[in-house]
Amino acid sequence: MTFPVLTGSLDLLHRVAASVRPDQLDAPTPCSQWTVAQVLLHAAGDQHAWASIVGSGSPPGYDPFAPPRRPDSDISQLITDA
Repeated sequence: MTFPVLTGSLDLLHRVAASVRPDQLDAPTPCSQWTVAQVLLHAAGDQHAWASIVGSGSPPGYDPFAPPRRPDSDISQLITDA
């Protein structure tokens, strides 16, 4: 079974993450409590959560609604794993 909306969302998230330079990860965002890295981790965590709900992945290893300031691994890899 495929999920076009989820696949499309994941593709767009890949594109956005690929355009972020490492020196931008700690930059502020309109979400005043979160950095660029945290916004990306929130979005990646949501993708992991949806993948686990539909049975094609595992849940994120962190709370997407309280993401860490920096990931334990590469953000792009976290998105790919979703």
